[in-house]
Amino acid sequence: MAASLNLPIMDHALDDRLARGGVMHEGAWSDRWNLPGIPAEAEFKVVARDVRLALKNDCAIHIQHVSDRASVN
Repeated sequence: MAASLNLPIMDHALDDRLARGGVMHEGAWSDRWNLPGIPAEAEFKVVARDVRLALKNDCAIHIQHVSDRASVN
């Protein structure tokens, strides 16, 4: 539908099951502040899936709040 209307999909790419209640990207800063981190996998797996779907359906996609290098790649 979005492709036929020439509209981009706005995507907050995060798998809540893999995020495990984290509040920020897992790493040095979450460790430093003793906050539960969100593993990179919770983001980049969804980004990869959604980019494949966008390409397959010839639809523009905007991934919001990217926090992991694997998602950019």
